[in-house]
Amino acid sequence: MYIGGIVVEDRGILTKIKKNIKNEVRDFNTSVITSNAEISTKVHGLKKFRAPEIRGENPQGFKVNRKVDIWAFGLMIYGLYKKKGDEEQPNDRELINSVRMSLGDYTELDNELREYLSNTESNSFLDRVIKGCLQLEVDIRPSINAIVDFLNEECNGFEYEREFLNNEDIKWCNEN
Repeated sequence: MYIGGIVVEDRGILTKIKKNIKNEVRDFNTSVITSNAEISTKVHGLKKFRAPEIRGENPQGFKVNRKVDIWAFGLMIYGLYKKKGDEEQPNDRELINSVRMSLGDYTELDNELREYLSNTESNSFLDRVIKGCLQLEVDIRPSINAIVDFLNEECNGFEYEREFLNNEDIKWCNEN
C-alpha cells in the first residue's frame, strides 16, 4: 500500500519515499483518508482498527470520515513498528485480547495505547506520526497531507504537540 510518501508492505516494512508520486490508497475499503467527505457505512474494516468514535454496534451504520481512517492508519503503523512480526505465533493473552476486541471490548488495547501515548521516551520521528494518528480528540489527528509534509521535513510539529512544544522555530504542519 502506498499513501502519500509512505509505503507499507504486508511483511511489516515501512519505507519513506522522497520523490513526488501521485497518491494512491489501496485496500482501505471505505477509506476517505484523502477526502473531506463523510460516508455512511454499516461495515468499516476490522473491529480492532476502529477509531473510538465508531466502536460498538450501530444498526444505522457509521459516519466514516478521514479522521477515522487516520486512526486506523496510525494503529496499523503502530502494529508494524512496535509489535512482533507475523512469523511469531500469538501468545494466549494476545489471542484472548483479539477475541475480546471482536466482541467490542477494547480495554487492553486502550490501556496499551494510553501507556504508549504518554511515554515521552518513545518520541522518534515515526513515533510522533503514530501518536498524532492515535489522538483520542478527533480534531487534532493530523491529515494525511500533514503526515506527508512532516515525513518530507516540510514541517516539524503537529497540532497535538502544540501544548508541549513551545519552540518558536517550529513550523506547524498544515492540517487541511
